[in-house]
Amino acid sequence: MATLVLLMYVAYYLDKNRDIQPRFRQSLTTLWLPVGIVIALILPTNLSTAVIVFTMVILVVFLGDIQIKYLFWILGIGVLIFGLFVLIAKAFPEAMPNRIDTWISRIENFREPTGVPRGIIKSNVQKLPLLQGSYRIRGWKKRYEKLFTSK
Repeated sequence: MATLVLLMYVAYYLDKNRDIQPRFRQSLTTLWLPVGIVIALILPTNLSTAVIVFTMVILVVFLGDIQIKYLFWILGIGVLIFGLFVLIAKAFPEAMPNRIDTWISRIENFREPTGVPRGIIKSNVQKLPLLQGSYRIRGWKKRYEKLFTSK
């Protein structure tokens, strides 16, 4: 719900200031402060949603004909604030409930999700017909194959 309201507010702001082309300092308080507040409320619980909302706002603002240098400033400020958030949350884990450890483990396990190298899984799947006494696999993830492949 907050995402929809935020995008409507950004569209309203861009429509209202279509002819004026506001300066960066003027847009900081009227446009980017509400965007930052909403994203800051979403970020600690759900990083992917916060990134998607921020990307949608940047896209709407880009289509709303705001200068590119302002967008780069906002991207830089956003990366800086996110980095500070991660550093503070890692320094004081008891004071701030966060999901940073989950984010880090997901990024680390992106390439090898099961912890077992993919070559070993492929090798085990290729050996299954020999264990069954035939030359072909009966179907992926049937009862017997589930015992020998990782989830």
